Amino acid sequence: MSTRTKAKLPRRAASVPPAAATLKAERVQLLLQEHPEWRLTTDGALWREVRCSSRAAALDYVKFAMTTAGARDERFQITLREQSVLLRIEAGGPGFTADDWHLARALSLAA
Repeated sequence: MSTRTKAKLPRRAASVPPAAATLKAERVQLLLQEHPEWRLTTDGALWREVRCSSRAAALDYVKFAMTTAGARDERFQITLREQSVLLRIEAGGPGFTADDWHLARALSLAA
């Protein structure tokens, strides 16, 4: 007889949709209000500019952003311009997912 017990996993909060679920337009607007540093472009992407104190600091932020984004697909773009870093997250398929917003929040932590 085995004495192992199954670990109980915490339940996901009801307000957090599954990572792959497409967020409703109202939820995206609420998230944009909560994170005014992010903008929605006319072509439907999330965009943000991070201004750094120097080019070296901007390069450090680019490294952070690349590490944070991990193995994201081509929907995530980083552009370095002198002391600024431009971030762009494109909606996949029909719209943004919770994963897209988790990435945006994580990128905002070090900015």
